[in-house]
Amino acid sequence: MVPTRFFFGYLLAVTSLVGCATQPEPVKTIQLYSNKEVIQLSYCTELADTAYFIASEKLKQRPKQALIERYATEASSKIKINAVQRIYSTDFDSAWDYSVNLFGECAQKVAEIPSQRLDIASFCAQKAVVAGGAYDFKQSGAPKLEAYMAFASYKPTRPYEVIDAVYDSRSTSHLNVSQNTWDHCIDVMSE
Repeated sequence: MVPTRFFFGYLLAVTSLVGCATQPEPVKTIQLYSNKEVIQLSYCTELADTAYFIASEKLKQRPKQALIERYATEASSKIKINAVQRIYSTDFDSAWDYSVNLFGECAQKVAEIPSQRLDIASFCAQKAVVAGGAYDFKQSGAPKLEAYMAFASYKPTRPYEVIDAVYDSRSTSHLNVSQNTWDHCIDVMSE
């Protein structure tokens, strides 16, 4: 019986050593975007988020001047007022489609990302737009259900998860919520 125990002990020790020696190397993250591209894409994300808000207000028939007055005192007032002017002079049926298309155009022109590489960045930008919209709902005192209903049709972005995170957070600004959502999503795919 002692030789059997010795044999099994020896076998266990050898297999443990072999198992430890043959561990696979850790999986590296997929790098789809350089740091420079991520920074440029973050500008496009902020632009898309702003465009979504402005386009939504236009479709609700809010006067253009009200938005111009809202943005007049902000640090990036010229950019946002130009966005108001451009969006109010454009015909579209969907604020979502408008902002997603604007993100794609910006990403191709500013970050020089070819359309074949845009899917992940666009997904992250859409999550950021949902987060910004959810924050606006939360700030207005709307129940979470209203935010769910507003973004329910954008299923690929998993809006319920984003909305839950926004409603559970203590973030103090639309921009912070949107930017944090973008950063959290895109960091997995960048340097």
